[in-house]
Order: sequence, then C-alpha cells, then structure tokens
Amino acid sequence: MKTTAKTYQNVPPPQRKRLLTFRATHPYTQLATNGTPWRYIASGRGDRALLFLPGAFLKADMWFNQILALETDHRIIAPDAYALQGLFDLDAVCDALVQTLDAAGIKKATVIGISAGGGVAQLLLQTHPDRVEHAVFSHCGVLEHSSEAERQTRRILWLVRILPLFVIRRILKKMTTGETPSSSQWIPFHEAYIQEAIRNVDKPTVVRFLRSGLETRRRFKFVPEILESWPGSILILSSQDDALSRPSIEKLQARYPEAKTELLEEGGHHTFLFFPEAYTAALRKFLLFSQKISRTSPVDNNPVP
Repeated sequence: MKTTAKTYQNVPPPQRKRLLTFRATHPYTQLATNGTPWRYIASGRGDRALLFLPGAFLKADMWFNQILALETDHRIIAPDAYALQGLFDLDAVCDALVQTLDAAGIKKATVIGISAGGGVAQLLLQTHPDRVEHAVFSHCGVLEHSSEAERQTRRILWLVRILPLFVIRRILKKMTTGETPSSSQWIPFHEAYIQEAIRNVDKPTVVRFLRSGLETRRRFKFVPEILESWPGSILILSSQDDALSRPSIEKLQARYPEAKTELLEEGGHHTFLFFPEAYTAALRKFLLFSQKISRTSPVDNNPVP
C-alpha cells in the first residue's frame, strides 16, 4: 500500500481516488482454465455484455474509466493481460475467454481489444465467432505473418536477452505508450499507472510474450468466409497521432471492408488513459450504432435468479 501511495503521490487526488475506489469495489473473480488460474473483473448489468481485452502487460483496471461509464447498462468482463496470467498460447487464451463467458452465463459479448488485446480479439472472432456479438479493434496491428515483423521481433528478443532489466522496462514504456499528448489532463496519472505496471514485468515474461506473438502469427490463417455468415459489426479505433498502429489501419480496413473506422484527434497509443472521455464516447457511439443495425435479436445475458 505504501508503494502504491508513493507511486501516485503526484497524481491529482480525484483521479487517484477514482482508481483506488474502483479497485476496492471491483474485486477479481478467478477460475481454473485447464488447470491454470485465470483472473478477471466481472461487473455491471444489462442485456448485452462487453469483454475488455487489455494491452500487453496491463491489468484489467486499465479500463476503469470505461468500465465505470458503461457498467450501468452493460455486463462487463475484463481479464488481466494474458502475459500477466502466465498463459502464452493464444488459442488457450481464447479458450480461457470462452470459459470465462460460460462461467458468467454470457452467450456472446462485444469484444474490445486494444494493442496486443486487439490481436486476441481478431483471433477470437475467427475461432469463436458465435461468442462475439460485435468487435472493436483498437490501436492494434492486423493479425498476420510478416517477414519484416518477424525480423524486428527477433531483434527485440536479442536486445531483451543482453540489456539490463531497468533498460528493458524503459524501452517497453516508450514503445507501448508512444508520444505523450501535452493537452491531456491525465499525464501524471498515466506516468504513475504505467510505472506501476512496468515494475512487475520481468525478462522471462517479455521473452515468452514476444515468442508467443511470433508463433501465433505463423499459425494464424484468416478465413474470410467466417465473416460472411457472422452478423456483427466491427469498429477500427485509433488516434491520429498513434505512430504504432496508424500504419496498420489500411490493412485492417482491407481485411474487414465492412468495418467502421474512427480516428480520435490525439492520445497516442494510450488514448483510453490520456483522453478517457473521448475514448469512452467513441465506444458508446459504436455500441449504439451496432445495436441499431444488428441483424440478431437482443441477447439476454442476465443471469438466472
């Protein structure tokens, strides 16, 4: 607790209190998936459900602003990043997500995946389309094998092996954040939150995460016929100043030609933290749109009393 207080000491009190209150009122649920513990936050109410998938090394509460805004009329499932849970086979991750929905009595959910979570969302749509009502691919690349991407990942793996841990953590912070928008009111909060997250990342976790990404991309086969019979909608969401995901926007649009695209004005790779109201508004707009044009009847995701 002292470590947390020190980490957030320069954060505006209302923002700090909002996060700490969220943590106190949104405890984890845990289940065993093939013998492996799997942690997630479950909250909210409503006929429709949202499945939030975080970035590479972030916990479920990275979504706290979005969850607080949307849980009044949606059921929410939000797991920690799979790398933090010691699960690196992405097919097994998708199985864990399906088991999580089953445990919560949820037939299907709108899947919101950001960065590495966006890759998982793409895989889940291919492997379990019947459990995905709609999908948001946020600030992420397209899930595919690329010789150039593999060379870059192998170079990063080499650097991870030879560099000291504090340097690796510094590089990870820069790589996963991108540029910091000067107009954000959440800069001190973002600094503290990411510092807290990166502090728990070690070399073996980074190595296994990078290797799992390589293996998934090698094995992944996109099957467009799956989308032909899938009745859901897709949103490609990013920001104009996100250098990490902007190069992939056109590839995502080519793969998912029916998808809507929204580019927020600023926020880098972490718009959800730097501009939480704008990011939440984009999600809310898509949720309203997708419900209006959905070809399926409303999904009753309320648990039986």
